[in-house]
Amino acid sequence: RLLRPGGRLVLCAWMAAPDASRRAREWLLDPICEEGRLSGLTTAPRLHRWATQAGLTVERLDDVTPLVRRTWTTVLRRFFYALLTNPSVLGTLLDSSVPDRVFARTILRIWVAQHVGALRYGWLVAAQAL
Repeated sequence: RLLRPGGRLVLCAWMAAPDASRRAREWLLDPICEEGRLSGLTTAPRLHRWATQAGLTVERLDDVTPLVRRTWTTVLRRFFYALLTNPSVLGTLLDSSVPDRVFARTILRIWVAQHVGALRYGWLVAAQAL
């Protein structure tokens, strides 16, 4: 048992759009998972179903993508600025011994995926029955 009776679960999650196209999955969502070392992306309806099947009452499930989309624009802008102004950033990207350099591609994929509606960000609030 993770929650006390009457307790609440708040879960913030990246989610795939339920209607994401095959192309969006192949070019954006699947690579985001692979490069970001994520096991996968759920959808809002699936998240709701999991919570309900676990005996929780879903109080809210909000898509807040428009509120966080700016974050990835800022990250992308700062990354390109660092790339242009700090030679060590480019050196790191070109250094094959740096395993996390792949995340540079992921930044752009996340930005594109959010702007085309394939990648969503939301939160679920669910309560345990008393």
